[in-house]
Amino acid sequence: MISLTHKSAFRFRVHFDDFGTGDGQLTGQVMRVTRPSVKFHEVYGLDEVSLRPIEIDLRDDVGDMTRSEVITQVIKQIRDDAKFAVVIETLDAAEKVLEQWRLNNCRIIEYHLDELVECKADGLLIHLVIDCARLSVTLHGELVQMLSHR
Repeated sequence: MISLTHKSAFRFRVHFDDFGTGDGQLTGQVMRVTRPSVKFHEVYGLDEVSLRPIEIDLRDDVGDMTRSEVITQVIKQIRDDAKFAVVIETLDAAEKVLEQWRLNNCRIIEYHLDELVECKADGLLIHLVIDCARLSVTLHGELVQMLSHR
């Protein structure tokens, strides 16, 4: 009999390529990320597949480094239509990569800050909604799927 081990929701890592100033500081600030999902639908009688936007919550730091990186990226998008990449990795207990989702040609489509609440002691978050044009999925080191839209 095969024993199945579940993937843990808290064992993940997120990398950003060409985001903001490009220094990679945001990786340690990611508190939550949704994994990519695909929508199947019909347009003008033809079957279409599209990627739904992902959501990322970043820890808002006292030095405003995180917010500064996000604002820098938003300005790059407005001025130069700059895109970035997001890599989401699911890890095992030994931090070996089980699956990797690489999203390319990404852009921020929504950005908002957490509300301030007097009776809440939790840290503040920056919420991003990110739209991506291309997805590649790697499971246990082997590329298994590529998808493009737009």
